[in-house]
Amino acid sequence: MRFFWPCYLSVAVIGTAAVYFGAPFARPFVSGLRRLPPQEEARSVIAAAVTAPEAREPGPAAEPGAAARETERTTAPPPPVRDAGSGEEAEETMPALLGIFLAHPKERPGWGVTRQHTAVFTPDGARLREIPAGTLLEFRGVRASSKGQMVECLLVQTDSLSPLRLVSRADVFLFTGSHKSLSARQRADLQAYYELNGRIVRRKNELLQIAGAKNPHFTAYREAHAKLMENIDRARELAARRDRLTGSEKLRLENQLRELKVSEARLRTEYDAVHARFRAWKTQHAGELPDPEKDPSVIAWRQEMDGHRASIAGLTY
Repeated sequence: MRFFWPCYLSVAVIGTAAVYFGAPFARPFVSGLRRLPPQEEARSVIAAAVTAPEAREPGPAAEPGAAARETERTTAPPPPVRDAGSGEEAEETMPALLGIFLAHPKERPGWGVTRQHTAVFTPDGARLREIPAGTLLEFRGVRASSKGQMVECLLVQTDSLSPLRLVSRADVFLFTGSHKSLSARQRADLQAYYELNGRIVRRKNELLQIAGAKNPHFTAYREAHAKLMENIDRARELAARRDRLTGSEKLRLENQLRELKVSEARLRTEYDAVHARFRAWKTQHAGELPDPEKDPSVIAWRQEMDGHRASIAGLTY
């Protein structure tokens, strides 16, 4: 009896500690042995939902059927990812995030768009027709010609691509990536934007012609410019031929080129003199000439262009 109380107290302390620390580890093994009554189980579920960490902030009372609609929303499958080129209304990605930028000189473009009306040529230089501003094209390369740099391209038609064609490099904007990455609405906005830009360029040229006709030096200026450009084009053509020849034929062309160089200096002097008189008269009579930037048609078209900018940010110039 002398050791009864020490043994009793030791066992009590050890047993209590074992139950206190060991019970949590036994929970997974006994949870299914006892279920709450239906009312208590429902109350526990509601309490858990109210006290859950992800519970929403209190809001206005839900209308009848809201819980069912919420269940439908949470169990419905995610919306399908639509193809960027489909006609469906889809969330559009900005061109920059698709890798589409204005191509810099050291970058290889993938495609382009005509910024104004421009002539189309075959690979051998034969003129075919004019195409409107806003025409899409797929880039293939660049080549030099007597008319300056030309873009080798395939014109994007309604349901196909044209054979290889040439258009002036000065009349197109070239971009990286692919126009196929844009949505149908973005392509439509892009084409509409540059079609309007083409109208503005053409209208400004008409107004400049009207203003020029009032200038007494306009005819002389136009003729001097035409003669100078003809001489330059002729020299460029002969230089290209000379580089492919050897011997006496090459020497003959070099003599012609020297003559053209002398005539170019004379023609440029004449052109500069006429151009100075043309500009002086234009400056003196500026108030009598139409201002292309204030033309009602130009203003209206610029406003229309602004409506197409949002979806093609970074592609409008």
